[in-house]
Amino acid sequence: MKTTEVLIIGAGPSGMVFSLALSKLGVRHILIEKRSEISNHPKAHEISGRTLEILKQLGINLQDLIEEASDQDTASKIVFCQNLRKEIGRIDLSEDKIQTKYKRDLSVPIPFLNISQTEVEKVLRKKILKQKTGELILDVEWKSSLEENSYVYTTIKHRKTNKVSEIKSKYVIACDGAGSDIRNFLNIKMSGPTKLQDVVNVYFTNDLTKQIPSKGKLYWILEASAPGVLIAHHPEKRWVYHHAIETPFERIEDCNENFFRKKLGKATGLGDRFPFQIESINHWTMTAQVANSFSLGRFYLVGDAAHRFPPTGGLGMNSGVVDSYNLAWKIDLVLRGIADESLLRSYERERKPVIERNCEESRKNWFRMFQIPRALGISLPLATRIKRLLLAHFPFFFFNKNTKYKILSYLETLANKKLTAGLQKPYIQRRVSNAIASQIGHFDRLELDLHYKYGSSEDIWIGKRFPHFPIKKGKRTISSHDLLSPDAFHLFVWKRKSGSEIKSQHLTLNQISIEVHSVSSDPELLPKNSLPSEGFVLVRPDGHIFQWKEEVVTKESTSKFLMDCLFSLQEGKGLSSDTQAITHQTNKSTRWKPIFFAAGISLSLFLYILYRPLPHPPKPANFNLVKLSEGKFQTWRPKPKKIFGMGLVYANHIEETANHFDPNIPPPIFLKENHSLTGPESTVTIPSKKELLDRLYAFEPDLKKENIEEITSFSPLMDYEVELAFVLLEDISNEKLAKENYSPKIAFFLANDVSARSLAVFGEGRSNRAEYWGISKSFPTFLPVSNRIWIPNRYTPDLLPDVRLRSTVNGEERQNESVSNMIYTPKEMLRFIRKEYPHLTLEKDDIVITGTPGGVAMSTPRPIARILSWLSLNRITKLKLALKKDRSRFIKDGDEVDMTAEGLGDLHNKFSVGRSQ
Repeated sequence: MKTTEVLIIGAGPSGMVFSLALSKLGVRHILIEKRSEISNHPKAHEISGRTLEILKQLGINLQDLIEEASDQDTASKIVFCQNLRKEIGRIDLSEDKIQTKYKRDLSVPIPFLNISQTEVEKVLRKKILKQKTGELILDVEWKSSLEENSYVYTTIKHRKTNKVSEIKSKYVIACDGAGSDIRNFLNIKMSGPTKLQDVVNVYFTNDLTKQIPSKGKLYWILEASAPGVLIAHHPEKRWVYHHAIETPFERIEDCNENFFRKKLGKATGLGDRFPFQIESINHWTMTAQVANSFSLGRFYLVGDAAHRFPPTGGLGMNSGVVDSYNLAWKIDLVLRGIADESLLRSYERERKPVIERNCEESRKNWFRMFQIPRALGISLPLATRIKRLLLAHFPFFFFNKNTKYKILSYLETLANKKLTAGLQKPYIQRRVSNAIASQIGHFDRLELDLHYKYGSSEDIWIGKRFPHFPIKKGKRTISSHDLLSPDAFHLFVWKRKSGSEIKSQHLTLNQISIEVHSVSSDPELLPKNSLPSEGFVLVRPDGHIFQWKEEVVTKESTSKFLMDCLFSLQEGKGLSSDTQAITHQTNKSTRWKPIFFAAGISLSLFLYILYRPLPHPPKPANFNLVKLSEGKFQTWRPKPKKIFGMGLVYANHIEETANHFDPNIPPPIFLKENHSLTGPESTVTIPSKKELLDRLYAFEPDLKKENIEEITSFSPLMDYEVELAFVLLEDISNEKLAKENYSPKIAFFLANDVSARSLAVFGEGRSNRAEYWGISKSFPTFLPVSNRIWIPNRYTPDLLPDVRLRSTVNGEERQNESVSNMIYTPKEMLRFIRKEYPHLTLEKDDIVITGTPGGVAMSTPRPIARILSWLSLNRITKLKLALKKDRSRFIKDGDEVDMTAEGLGDLHNKFSVGRSQ
């Protein structure tokens, strides 16, 4: 017996979307399908914009669908005609006013696709086969199910071998189509007419692009001898013709290939001798029914198993996709014990009203189509009654079959003459034109696709699809929907600022994955009369708004909003306004559950705030790494006019020092004094307390009032920094730097950027903190450099020598990292320097030290740094705390520091109190 969490029966679009959603959530499941191969006979042909949004979020490459769909020009035209070659009128969805609406409301680049369901299924199945948490079993059929002790035991039969096996699951999802065996097994009845019309159709594969006078995806054929709908699933290779028949007066088995060749000849105007490449013939019954219940016990009906629509509106398959997207995340939360099982009842509460509306709209669309022949003076209901009466055994039993069809043919000829004559009359032309225009809602159905609302709340946004609108992310403008995903809740935090920049980060509260998006809101970019200019919006994994609130954003208000929402989820609410979700608490332990839940959320939120990652993790730049053999070495004696220092250019160093990183803000840059230069084997002098204070007071005289000299433990906190450095071999102007392909002429060497960290502490939290870094690094002998430089044979804008930087203290390795992990190229660094120091020129022999990798002595865990920032400590207190830390990693009198760069250079420096040797 196989065991799984969820068993999905039926691998049509609804079943496969359900499987993909569960895979995104990491839920183990099995998907079974009766057929071994996907049927080639096309069914539905329209994918709505909302379905495209969902498929994109599930990881489907929309381009794979577009390649098998008709072109958008074809997909936008609906043609009404006597036959394919005699157009009466049309609806054009490519009109500017319609397209403007689509572009405003949809996050996908195309508003709909005209594509065969069979091709959609092929793309979905290809994706399904790559999933790891789901198993697809083909060529098996459901036989029976038994619900027992919180499980469902389902028996299946393998059709090839007739072998019977069993699957044990927590839930069963019935996606087994309009004739659902599961629905019948559960004895769930359907409401609505069981038959509106019997229809036969034929699938043929001709390329008719040269035969049709105008493009269209639908051709409503009014030819009296072959009325029906001709659908161009793809005008070059896939066509389906639907023709209504009157059973039992007409027999389905009579609708054979010969029958359809005659009908196609008349419907297309190409004649029955045209070589139609008929592939298959099918029959279906048009109904308008909705299941009385969408679930029973641990069984849930999804897609056509729960509802059957007329195709007029293209709402059937699309509704099933949204059914799956609505239910999958709820099952995940219940399976993980996060939400009460009553959450699953919200599936029917939310979807059934939408489905009933879609069903009724589809039914109305079907009968609304009769307006067009009526405008021509032809009554379809009357024509149908005459046809049924004539073909019935009574009262015309004395006519044989051939005579009856001759009479029908004569009547059809009269109807065609009436149609042709009517179209010559201006007033009938106007009437027909108006009747066609009134069909626009049948095809332009954005309101039905997007703007429905779950729940009964009077709130205008709770339960609605989260709107699409532009948001800035770095230099790009993206859709708000690009931030959504089916495996997490999304908390949007709006702050009242100009612009619409987005910053995202992840947190997990009580096992619930939440993506937090902080937005500086610009009311002009948000949908009108909609979301708060300041406040919160929590979006469910299916993209619908769970709750929203307009208020001032603080840590406390954010925490309370989240806690209130998660409480509602725990109680089984699909929406915060859901009043029908009730959790029955029966003992003392369950009464404590909300308290533990609140404590868990509070602790989780606190820990998240402490340990949350940087919103924009730094990434290495793209370098052209060059071997040292592709250049030459040259001895040198540094004689710079200026020494520029870069800070925070390696991700590890940013993390160990708990610094912030923003890709849109230049790194810290400081000037280092020339007298800090010394040789590769020189002794580095450790400054005395008096020398430290003299330098500090000279830079900031007001600090004398703080009596720093009374801090008995005050010391320099000597630190090492192995760094790649470069010297300019030419003057570099702004004009040169501005050129995209400019390659600066520079030579590289090795440096140790020594620091007295105790002075740098005084700059923390200040706008000019980099200047404090400069004074902490500018004591004599604080810049040992190698005695030779490396010059590449050929320059490129992003060139670096391919070396690793290593440092040891008394033989213990402290740093070891490749220079390829730097965040900025030398050229970018030079541009930052010009921006920071516009009054200085970049001259030949100037030096740039490019920053150190991780592993320095001065480090602070980020959670500790965040706590200290909340305490708003002054600089003296911060210094005292730094001096109380473990100083074992800092450099002391007598320590020896060695640095290497794989042949680029070597440094060996001893540190000593007193004058340098």
